[in-house]
Amino acid sequence: MTHAGDTLKFRNGDRLQGALLSATATGLRWQADGAPAPILFEATNLAELQLAPRPPTNARQLHGWLVELTNGDQLTGDIVALDDQTLTLTTWYAGQLRLQRTMIKRLECRALAPVVIYSGPTGPSDWKSSSAGWTYKQGKLYSRRGQSGVISKEVGLPAVANIEFDIAWRGQPYWAVGFYNAAGLNGYQLSCNGNYLYLNRNNQRNLEGNVQIAERGQRTKAHVTLRVNKPKKTIAVYFDNVLVKQWTDTTEFDGKGTALSFQSQGQADLRLANIVVSEWDGKLDSDPAPTRAPSEDLVRLSNGDKVSGALRSMTGREAGLTNSFAAVKIPLTKIAAIDFAGSTAATARRQATDVRAYFPDGTQFTLALEQLDEKAFAGTTENCGRVNLPIDTFTRLRFNVSDKSAASPEEDDWGAPLTTPRKHQ
Repeated sequence: MTHAGDTLKFRNGDRLQGALLSATATGLRWQADGAPAPILFEATNLAELQLAPRPPTNARQLHGWLVELTNGDQLTGDIVALDDQTLTLTTWYAGQLRLQRTMIKRLECRALAPVVIYSGPTGPSDWKSSSAGWTYKQGKLYSRRGQSGVISKEVGLPAVANIEFDIAWRGQPYWAVGFYNAAGLNGYQLSCNGNYLYLNRNNQRNLEGNVQIAERGQRTKAHVTLRVNKPKKTIAVYFDNVLVKQWTDTTEFDGKGTALSFQSQGQADLRLANIVVSEWDGKLDSDPAPTRAPSEDLVRLSNGDKVSGALRSMTGREAGLTNSFAAVKIPLTKIAAIDFAGSTAATARRQATDVRAYFPDGTQFTLALEQLDEKAFAGTTENCGRVNLPIDTFTRLRFNVSDKSAASPEEDDWGAPLTTPRKHQ
């Protein structure tokens, strides 16, 4: 059974509506809307397959751990066991996976992850706009050069908050993010004006001058994080997870509201995505970790403590770690995250047939394509061998990920219309 409503994107920017029939490493069979017979497309010409929703084949489950691999992939699952060679993970979407330990970068306990208050954008009416300066398309907000405007949303910012978003630009980056806004009150505003960052309160007073952004000329995008501690009156700004500056308001905290806003000043094309507001524990990532050798693992505990050493084993209940002081057993319920030693790390080699699957929760998995049909996606990876994923478990596939000359879906978005997609000729 085919599912009309799939979308096939090509590397030249064209798009075609229809239904997936099957695919192998060399090509993809497609039933285009209105076409009398299936069409075979060469895999080298493909950019992305966006899948229409399918009926679920497996019961969904919220897994307790997030696994980050050295190649950038992320998987969720529950820990069965860890030894010096392998992490065994059980998943609802792919059964039991046996991941090579050297290819694991980090484990994070999802049960101890911050509470997410807002994640979006989710649609054209998700944010209120003061003008026609912003447009929504496929999970992103766009502002074109020559257009300016403000979008805002009441997100319920907590007193200690983590605000994250991805922003990209073409041209000089002139934009601003406002937080703790209320009707008639501006709260705080972080402005990016070319090479500098400014922080203002209520659009009037600049806090402690400006900050020059390193390597601004080489940047065309950034992952921006704001960490605000209202009781302590501190505001920290990160670019790509690197602390740029922490401000302290020496007067009364000015944020009277709980809304968030973004402003485009019209000097550049802007693309805004992955806006997340969550609770924060008040601890900066710049807090020093214990000194450790490259061969040591680092266990981060839920109370903020950090212990380095050799992680010998894990079960579904506890982790065993040894260092120069002792051998200890740590309950998994006390572990927030584990950073694995870098000295023995390895990365799965890229294959010409690699295809990246994107899951609804934002995680992704790269496999060398063997077979894709209406039921499943089968492929291999050095991370864990052969994997079979039911097709309803992911939302899209990106092709030619090992080819650096292939434009990513985000890069393609700049050139594509924001309204009606083009048809493949």
